[in-house]
Amino acid sequence: MSEDTAPPEHLPRADGPLVRVQLHDGQILYAVAKSRRHEADGSWWYQRPISPPLPTCMAA
Repeated sequence: MSEDTAPPEHLPRADGPLVRVQLHDGQILYAVAKSRRHEADGSWWYQRPISPPLPTCMAA
């Protein structure tokens, strides 16, 4: 990754190549690319499981 897209330093160590994912609403996530597929048209598709964060409990 280049310096301008480097992940935050507080992320846990990844068990594979780390990829930056931007969702349609603009949120940025980081995920580990687990596999890729090369299509006949020359494009590449990457499988990257993303686990949404658990909601935090609010103390009353």
